[in-house]
Amino acid sequence: FPVTIGVVNWNMDGHISSEQRWENDAPRHEIRWHDNGHKHSETFLDAGRPEGVRLCWHDNGQKAREEHWSNGELLMNPPPQYWDRNGKPIDETGKPIDAPK
Repeated sequence: FPVTIGVVNWNMDGHISSEQRWENDAPRHEIRWHDNGHKHSETFLDAGRPEGVRLCWHDNGQKAREEHWSNGELLMNPPPQYWDRNGKPIDETGKPIDAPK
């Protein structure tokens, strides 16, 4: 039977800063939070390496990045997607992406 353990870390202000779920001595899921309580990132893990979709958010709660991982490697198909603090698509350098016409 799998053994599941949760690990929670708190910042100095008493807010949760990270949470990990472990199964059978390996991390399987990790969530991190900004100091203001908004979620920062969520990552699924396999043998401690990113696996599947990893999401990141700005400190205002808007989605910042979406990445796809396999065997601990960032996939480029589909490529990572990025958004600015207002939810508008940007490229990896932070430049706006023009909407299709």
